[in-house]
This record gives sequence, structure tokens and C-alpha cells, in this order.
Amino acid sequence: MGTITTDAMTKLMVSLLEAHGYVVATEVCVMTGGNTRNNGGQRIDVWAIHPYPSKKMLTIAIEVKASRSDWLNELKKPRKRNYAMMYSNEFYVVAPAGVVLVDELPREMGLVTVYPYAEHVRFSRDTWGDLWGWDAERQYTSCMTVKAPYRDSFPPSWPFVASLLRKYTNGRERSE
Repeated sequence: MGTITTDAMTKLMVSLLEAHGYVVATEVCVMTGGNTRNNGGQRIDVWAIHPYPSKKMLTIAIEVKASRSDWLNELKKPRKRNYAMMYSNEFYVVAPAGVVLVDELPREMGLVTVYPYAEHVRFSRDTWGDLWGWDAERQYTSCMTVKAPYRDSFPPSWPFVASLLRKYTNGRERSE
């Protein structure tokens, strides 16, 4: 089957989150006009909010890593994830098996591991949750290897809200 791509992992996370009632956006600039000096063009790979008070309006940010070298570069630049951490209650890195080692995972992050679907993977009840499942084509499956700790998040800034609305509006126009 080959390498599990960033695109495939992103699509898997979006489908799982949407199936659990989240509103999801991908490649969200942390501010509108994402190449400004203030944010260095930073983006959040996947950002989701559960829009109901009964689910505490939980927000999740996800960083997708397809290779070990990409992950190691992430570890060298911890400030890069500040905005994603600021605007989410839980922060996850999503990667194929072997890319992220559990003992090197920063304590503020959770880990979702993605496997080829055909690979025999045993899941315990601890791996269930909103980020556990498989894609529609049954090519990939994921499990929550490490649950991200919950933390209070900052209210989103107006530039972040504008960026989310731009993503939503642009996506809606393309699909109609």
C-alpha cells in the first residue's frame, strides 16, 4: 500500500470528527491574510468544534505528520503550535505508526496513530473515542494512542474567526 499521506490522514480525521457531530475546517490560517509577519503564515492542519453545549463546545486542533523528519522538526519548534494550542481544548498529532514515539510526545499533546486498514491492529476500550475508526474506502484506520489532556482555551480572535469563515465560504462556493 505504501506511505500514508498527509492528505489521507487529514481526510480520515475530518470524516471521523464530522461523523461525531463536529464542524471541521482544514488548513486554517491562524489569522486572515495568513502570510502576515505576526503569525508567519501559520496554519492549523485540522481544527474542529463540537457545536453543542452538551459536548462543552469542545475544540480540537490536529497537526498531521507523515514522516519522522517532519515530526523531529516539529519538536525543534514548539512555538509553532502556540496558536493551535491557544484555540483548542485538546491538541493532537496524527501520524503513521513509528513516526512519533510516545516517550518523546510533549505532555500537552495527544497522539493518534494511523495504520493501513489491512494491518491487524488490536484496540482496547481506551483507544475508542471521536478519533478512532476507519475511512470510507477502508484503506486506513486510526486509534487514539495517547489521549490529549483537556485544557481551557482562549476565545478565538476576530482574525481567526474571519479565517474560519473564509474557509467555510470558499468551500461552500466550490461545492455548489
